[in-house]
Amino acid sequence: MAGLTRRGTPLKRARRFQHVVNVLAKYGFGEAMSRFRIWECEHIRRDILKRTCPFPEMTLPERLRAAMEELGPTYVKLGQVLSTRPDLVPAEFITELKKLQTSAAFVPTPTVRSIIESELGQPISAIFDSFDDKPLAAASLAQVHRAVLHGKQVVVKVQRPDIVENTELDLDIMRDVARLAERRSSTIFLVNPVGIVTEFGAQLKKELDFRAEAYNFIHFAKNFENDPSVRIPRVYLELCTERVLVDDFLDGINIADTAKLRAGNYDLQLIAKRGANVGFKAAFLHGFFHADPHPGNIFVLPDNVIGVIDFGMMAILTQRDRERLAKLVYYISARDERLVARALNELMEADESVAAEDLEPALSAIINEYADLPVSEGRLGAMLFAMMRVIMDRGAR
Repeated sequence: MAGLTRRGTPLKRARRFQHVVNVLAKYGFGEAMSRFRIWECEHIRRDILKRTCPFPEMTLPERLRAAMEELGPTYVKLGQVLSTRPDLVPAEFITELKKLQTSAAFVPTPTVRSIIESELGQPISAIFDSFDDKPLAAASLAQVHRAVLHGKQVVVKVQRPDIVENTELDLDIMRDVARLAERRSSTIFLVNPVGIVTEFGAQLKKELDFRAEAYNFIHFAKNFENDPSVRIPRVYLELCTERVLVDDFLDGINIADTAKLRAGNYDLQLIAKRGANVGFKAAFLHGFFHADPHPGNIFVLPDNVIGVIDFGMMAILTQRDRERLAKLVYYISARDERLVARALNELMEADESVAAEDLEPALSAIINEYADLPVSEGRLGAMLFAMMRVIMDRGAR
């Protein structure tokens, strides 16, 4: 994706860096930046780092969430990703990062129309029967509008202007700060911030190319083509470009809106079972699943059919890892701490495995905490991340 190689002018980078430091210092992170000599990345006034935080009533996690919101799309996206990583982030931070806004300021209609017409090479009136100028939703990277195409209700996802260049500039700054932090702090080094930023940047690069997302739609739909309990929107490849994506509109109820589902006489038990089946089949059977799963991507359609949308962030599991993960889940269900420990070491492929007897007490506590709770893909993920953190903690000693 050519656009992601642009990092802006040195002046633009310096201004953005200054803004990032200013915002972080305002929310009380100046001392932390001083500790690893942030000025080695870019010239800044060191007195900025000594500012007194004007939000003493806010907790540390609350201040981090507020700073990320103020810093904009790249940082909001990073916070959302970190909120799904309990292996890296303490629980109190995850709780707060999950609150990061999923909506953003609307892009003006003339700009949206201009992007669509530029990408598709013809007037909107020649493409769609009708186009709703009022946005259906706006997120950090894109904005969505409803339209009618050949008599069918569709949604049109449009990338925000300048988002690619701005995102790459932020990633460039993140990489430099992560390298500096690793050199200055042995504790931070263990978390591997450079690796986190690299992985995050690679995933974000994919998410900013809507053609890749279009093919993810098709891939996921093919995996479930013989399952009538699941519906994936049809994507219109002829109308998909790097910055525009068009797919069928799913008129359903958000799976988290249980009050509305009950009011509509939906079968919540069946919905839960089908939702779990989608997650487990995607991961264990197909090895192709959502890397950013949350209720906003899942809808319930008539007859308790599960509708899945948003395929920008996907993950792949090899056959070997699927087999290892399945074995681990089986041992968890059997509550065999020793075999769970062995399977975890095998799955993580650590350079030095941790002795099973050193892991058993902690793993037993985790299994007992989660085993009797309702089964779900998210619950399994939380359990696995908790177990992985145990191995990482023991291995760091």
